[in-house]
Amino acid sequence: MGKEMKEKNFDLKIEERGDVKILKMKGYLDAYTSLQFEEKMKELVESGNYKIVVNMKNLSYISSAGFGVFMAFVDEVRGKGGDIKFCCLPEKIDEIFELLGFKHIFEVLNDENKAIESFEKLGVKNAKKRKK
Repeated sequence: MGKEMKEKNFDLKIEERGDVKILKMKGYLDAYTSLQFEEKMKELVESGNYKIVVNMKNLSYISSAGFGVFMAFVDEVRGKGGDIKFCCLPEKIDEIFELLGFKHIFEVLNDENKAIESFEKLGVKNAKKRKK
């Protein structure tokens, strides 16, 4: 029973690599915990952080409310020249991403470093567009 209660918790650690914010999620992102997560996302975006990598390696569960948080912010961050990218999805969550068509909306990478590096490539593309 103790393990079950602990499993229902949600933890979010935010790391920085250059101008990329890395969100490391752990536990359950459900209707209840998505409210606190949405507040953190709002703070990040309002502070001018538009390059976001979400590492789901230690995420056990994500509900539709959790997916909704990402959908609520993706247009805004892309409008500011950034993006939300995902990495290290556990098999169950990867299957959900596939079923819901999220892999057509978001870039999903297997490795955190590759996800961070993909923003550098995005920056080069945007710089070339500005020169034209």
